[in-house]
Amino acid sequence: MAFIRRVKTKSGAIAIQIAYKEYGRIKRIIHMGSAHNQQEEKVLIGLAREKLLEDQLALFKPTNNSLKLVLKSSSSTLLYKTLLQAYDMLGFNGLKDQTFSLLTIARIVEPVSKLDSLRVLEELGSRRR
Repeated sequence: MAFIRRVKTKSGAIAIQIAYKEYGRIKRIIHMGSAHNQQEEKVLIGLAREKLLEDQLALFKPTNNSLKLVLKSSSSTLLYKTLLQAYDMLGFNGLKDQTFSLLTIARIVEPVSKLDSLRVLEELGSRRR
């Protein structure tokens, strides 16, 4: 069973998530975004509903929404910069090996193969330093 949930964050924003439950326990959560006002919250809930219903046939005609959103790019540059800063604070930057630093950060985020680490780094929004 899947449902949309609203969670208040420490910063005071409202996180909109799609939660999947099995046997009374949440097994997976997809974070749709964080809303800082009611309009953003309505948009994110609408996007979450679309995501939930994307594989289902519609019983009624969908209504046209006047607000059109286009996602141009998405990255986790804050996570990348934080991990890079921790890498440097631990003194690993003394190795002077850029490939090793990128591979280390990618594997901390998601332990995958070396080849798939390129995808992880791209999703992080990493740029060569």
